[in-house]
Amino acid sequence: MRKVFRIVVALLIIASMIPATLVVAQDERPPLGFWEECATPDALPETVDVGAIFTLTGAIATIG
Repeated sequence: MRKVFRIVVALLIIASMIPATLVVAQDERPPLGFWEECATPDALPETVDVGAIFTLTGAIATIG
């Protein structure tokens, strides 16, 4: 009985430490959308072409 009690107490102590480690790990990452942490690209084009695929009665056309 005493051995089982020690195992249960050890598991409870370990389980109580897990949320603390998760909170610390989240604090190290910069929040999403925090632009000051993002690297600035050196060469960006002035315009970006975006294409879309539409189906036309069996044939497929790419527009963009």
